Amino acid sequence: MPTSVYHNAEKTTPTNDEELSFLDYQENVLKTKEEKRTRLFLIAITVGLYLLGLGVFASLTQTVYQINKDIGMYLGIGLLAVYTICFIVVICGIYSKHSFDLDYKRKGRHSERKNNKVRWEIANNINEQAPILHYIEEKLQKDKLKEKEAMEVKAYETIIRLTIKHHGKGSFAHSKDSRALAEALSVAMRKDGVIYKRAQKMIFARSVATGALTAISQSTLMDSGIVVMKNIQLIKDLVWLYGFRPSNREMSKIMVRVIRAVCVAIGINTFGSNSANFLSKIINKNSANIIVSIIGQAINMGAQLVGNGVMTYLIGKYTLKVMLDEFAAQEIFRTKDLEDYQIEMSNETVNAINNEIASETKRYKEKEVEPVKKDGEA
Repeated sequence: MPTSVYHNAEKTTPTNDEELSFLDYQENVLKTKEEKRTRLFLIAITVGLYLLGLGVFASLTQTVYQINKDIGMYLGIGLLAVYTICFIVVICGIYSKHSFDLDYKRKGRHSERKNNKVRWEIANNINEQAPILHYIEEKLQKDKLKEKEAMEVKAYETIIRLTIKHHGKGSFAHSKDSRALAEALSVAMRKDGVIYKRAQKMIFARSVATGALTAISQSTLMDSGIVVMKNIQLIKDLVWLYGFRPSNREMSKIMVRVIRAVCVAIGINTFGSNSANFLSKIINKNSANIIVSIIGQAINMGAQLVGNGVMTYLIGKYTLKVMLDEFAAQEIFRTKDLEDYQIEMSNETVNAINNEIASETKRYKEKEVEPVKKDGEA
């Protein structure tokens, strides 16, 4: 009977260690590959946005080139250099801020150590913002503060005090100061806080500016460039306001929304350029009529103002939502890690006490104790 076949089959049966190794491979190697794919996808989208943003300069260069070829060529080279530098500066400004590590299940304690560093970076960022410092001074001048205002002012005072104490370098994850900083940041990042209100005003202002500029430009290429630059600038301003950026996965989604906004801007401009023709068909008049032309132009500008402004507003709101969601997620992980750490410390304390009792008992047993003599014994 060929028992060797069964013998080899038993050898190839995976053991528990092999199964665990495969699970580790899935968690570590495949996860790392997914992160690399996300990063490459984000780079590709960023390059695509850069190329779309060239539209505003291509439009200007084309107009000048038709008048004078030499001037148009030099102007194009100069504008390309300026745009490239500005785009790189804005993108570097976004990625100079770190994101929270939300892969707590796989990385555990390492994830919390990174998040602790990000929290201290946020504290440094808050300490450098003059409007927040001015807000605290205004609140302190009041005779009486509401409960939420008092909590917020106290939180900012704690953040600034700890930042100055540690010279902006921070402390290890489970120190008393790091825990106090995390609690203060959880109050400062609330939706009714001063940072959130500033973000709301910023999003509205950038939305109005984007809509107004595209309404004035009346050029498809220029509209695409304006939408790219204003939206990227808005994302960068929100990141610098909060002191951290979304994860690579969420940044990819945000960049895709910016590309979608560019496509919408091109579509609105195309529709608006034909609005006079559509209007002339409705009212049965020539599109060259002055009144029809003016109304058509007004419809075109209004559509660009509203459409592009709304798209920028939605991108800003989505970016803000993502940042607040990821901050809330890391706060949950921080609480879980703190509980695990405290349990670990308490177990170590109990084990240390048990070991000390065992060693003392052993020492007592080994110690020679003289018997007590009774009265009258020699």
